[in-house]
Amino acid sequence: MFNGLSQLKKGLSKGAIHGLNGGLMQGLNSGLNPRTKKIPTPFRIVIDKSKCGSSNSTDFPVLFSFSDRFFANIAYGGRMFNRNGYDILFYSDAAMSVPLSWEIEYYDATTGTGIIWIKTNITYQVDTYIYGKIGVPSINTFQSVATSAWDSNYKRVLHLPNGTTLSANDSTSNADNGTITTPVVAAGQIDGGALFNSTTDYISFTGTPLTTGQPFSLSWWEKVTANTNAFPSRFCMPMSGSSDRFFVLASTNATYSPYSFGPSPSISGLVIVRPTGSPAISTNIGTWRKILITGTDPSSRTAANYKFYQDGISYSTVAAGGVSALTINRIGYDGADNGSDCTFDEVRISNGVQRSADWELTEYNNQSSPSTFCSVQVINN
Repeated sequence: MFNGLSQLKKGLSKGAIHGLNGGLMQGLNSGLNPRTKKIPTPFRIVIDKSKCGSSNSTDFPVLFSFSDRFFANIAYGGRMFNRNGYDILFYSDAAMSVPLSWEIEYYDATTGTGIIWIKTNITYQVDTYIYGKIGVPSINTFQSVATSAWDSNYKRVLHLPNGTTLSANDSTSNADNGTITTPVVAAGQIDGGALFNSTTDYISFTGTPLTTGQPFSLSWWEKVTANTNAFPSRFCMPMSGSSDRFFVLASTNATYSPYSFGPSPSISGLVIVRPTGSPAISTNIGTWRKILITGTDPSSRTAANYKFYQDGISYSTVAAGGVSALTINRIGYDGADNGSDCTFDEVRISNGVQRSADWELTEYNNQSSPSTFCSVQVINN
């Protein structure tokens, strides 16, 4: 998370950017009414190339997490006029003529705290810049299309945001919203999360996010709270073109540990696959972990067709054992004997693409430590 004026100074150049001693930030610190300064205020987000692997990432959803009075409403000493955060705008170019797409997941006008997802192209050889401006008095409506922050391959994106009531709304244009059965709101890795027990809790869906014969990617953050089942179910979802379901379970059983995944057939006993060498579930208790599973085909039972990542690190896969038939479309309890004592956050399903190792490393670096992934620079008025 961008937090504090010290990060605004990181990497600032003389003349072009205001530092802490420059008029803009000095004025805000001293209580100077922001209306006396030029409006809107331009700034840029600088993404550190060293956090972005060794290849470019196109249409990448950057997590911009911030908490600073600069981004608060003017009534609270900040630069924002609209209390919903609508007058913060993002562009791909320094002239601010090419708008980007973004989604506001959360914004607090009193504290200047927010979470925004911005779709942009990331380069690995040089730092990437996202240009923005804040404080446009005439704006009172959202200036982007929130669903456009997610490329067409995303079929389900669940932020599971914080609040008094858990939400499982899909942020993509597919609107594959979940129906919640007893998981509760909990602190997440990024914002809020969904806390499940192993006996009753699940979120169900009606959409079909995967397609037989098409590449796919499934990612999420999880924090295990206990190991009360030998085979706690994580996910089960349908795929078009097949009666099978693609499933993911965690396990303490040596044959299936630490995760197993693959198609659940209409008959039991067919081969599934699992990663080898990744940390045991017991070592994950109480710690947030980011998981990504990709494959060439969700109906495949060949280990070599899958890739598994934990915290941005790739692990090989091997054939495991068999699995009973599953017919559900859920996160969590599978309706039979297994569920997950686990908190989930930021669940994403993509169809038609295998997210690359560099994409996953960039995503992990961005979401595990937003403040080191990018910095903010206020451009001289």
